[in-house]
Amino acid sequence: MSKKLIALLIIIFVLGVNLGITLVKQRRQLKGVSGGRNIRDYLGVFLPQEKHEEVKSRILKIEEGTLVSLNNRDGEIKVVGGEEGSLKLKTTKIVYARSKSQAKEYAQRIEVRVAKGDKALKIKTTGPGPKPSYVQWSVHYELSLPPRSPIKITNTNGGLSLSSLNTKADMKTTNGSITLDDVKGGIKGQTTNGSLKLSKIGGKINLGTTNGRIEMEAGIIKEGEYELSTTNGSITLSILPESSVCIKVGTTNGKVSSNLELKDRKESRRFELLTGLEGKLGDGKAKLELNTTNGGVEMRWR
Repeated sequence: MSKKLIALLIIIFVLGVNLGITLVKQRRQLKGVSGGRNIRDYLGVFLPQEKHEEVKSRILKIEEGTLVSLNNRDGEIKVVGGEEGSLKLKTTKIVYARSKSQAKEYAQRIEVRVAKGDKALKIKTTGPGPKPSYVQWSVHYELSLPPRSPIKITNTNGGLSLSSLNTKADMKTTNGSITLDDVKGGIKGQTTNGSLKLSKIGGKINLGTTNGRIEMEAGIIKEGEYELSTTNGSITLSILPESSVCIKVGTTNGKVSSNLELKDRKESRRFELLTGLEGKLGDGKAKLELNTTNGGVEMRWR
C-alpha cells in the first residue's frame, strides 16, 4: 500500500471521527426539541444548526372553576398553583435551522392559540405543517393555575409536571414522564413512554405508564386513594411508619421486596418468588395499589 493511499485513509478516518463527534453534540443539543420521525429528519442534524428562542408571558383573567385545556406537541409542560382569578401563561418557542433568520422566520409560523369560552379556556399549539429536514422546533409551557380551576392536558413528545396544586387534572402524553409534587385533588393521567414520579400527594390519584418505572415518595399517607400501574418498569415506594393505609402490590414477571411491617399480611408467590403482597399500616384508612407486568416492586421505610 502506497504512502499516499495510507495518508488518504488517515484523513478519511479523522474526518469521520470529527463528523461523529459533531453528530453526538447536535443530538444532545436538540434533546427535548421536536425530533426526527423519518430519515430526512435524522439527516438534518448533519447540517449547521442555529438557534432562535422566543419567550412570551401573559396574564389571562378567568372565573373560578374555569376548565383550562392545553394541547401541545414537542415540548415540556409545567403547571404550578397560582392566584385566584388569573392564569399566568409563559410560552417558550425554540427553533433550530441553518441560519438565525430561517429559525426566526419559522418561529413566527408557530402559533399558540388561546380561546375563551363559558367557563372554559383552550390553549393549543399549532405548527406550520410539514417542515424542512433541517428544522427542529419545540414549544414549552409554564402555567400558574388558579385554585379550583381543573385542567386537561394533552401532549406529544414531552413531559408533564404538576406542583403545589389542589385541583382536578386529566393528563395524557405520548413520550414523556409525569411528575407530581405536592399535588392534591382528583388526578388522572397516562403516558406511553415515560416514568411516573410522585411525592407529597393526596386525594384520588390514578396514573399509568406503558414503558417506564414508577417512583413514589409517599411520606405520611392517612387519606385518599392511589392507583399506579406500569406494563414495563419497576416500582419503588418509600413511606413513613405513621401512615394509615391499606397497601396492595403485585407483579407478573418480577418479585416484590419489602421491609414494611404490615398488619393482616397476605402473600402471593410464583415459583417461590414473592409476586404479590397485601396488608395495612395503622387503621388502613387510605388505599394504595401498585401493579406492574414486567418489573419488580420495592417497598421500604422512608
